[in-house]
Amino acid sequence: MLNLVPFTEVGSNFDAKFSVRPNGTVGVSSGALKRFDLLKQDTHVLLFYDKDAQIVGVKPTTDDSIPGAIKLIVRQPKANSQQKQPSGHFSAKAFLQFHDIPYKDKKTQSYDAEWSDQYDMILFDLSKPRNVSRASKKAEQVTPVAETPPASPHSVPPPTPNPAPQAPPSPTPSQPPMSQDDDLDVPF
Repeated sequence: MLNLVPFTEVGSNFDAKFSVRPNGTVGVSSGALKRFDLLKQDTHVLLFYDKDAQIVGVKPTTDDSIPGAIKLIVRQPKANSQQKQPSGHFSAKAFLQFHDIPYKDKKTQSYDAEWSDQYDMILFDLSKPRNVSRASKKAEQVTPVAETPPASPHSVPPPTPNPAPQAPPSPTPSQPPMSQDDDLDVPF
């Protein structure tokens, strides 16, 4: 017998992502809060960084006495709000500055997050932002083309450039080399 459970989370987003914001905070999506069981009221995080790989590690903890523990602030949606899912964030300004991770002059960048059993923490890769702006994607794909006005039926087409003169073909073993006295078959 199947145990079919109805899906009632229509309109929810279950992407687990972390977002580095220009104010030095790191946003935690509702999908990440749920997937990594971060909805507890007493959750803190410990931050780690591998500079060469540009990987950030986030280790959840309930022990706020551990050096470096940062409070994860979770906001539940308000009844009259358009926001239907909880969201979270934590301060990471000192972490970002310490590791020279640019954040001030950038737009918010989001990163897919995954749980690593090997490291027993959440990891996200700063070299792979997920929300490269649409404008910059289009700029990379489209090369500007000079627009020319449509030709009128009475206009004369522009002259085509003459091709550069080409040297005569080099002799092949079956052809003797040409001498200056040979006639060239060139129409005038």
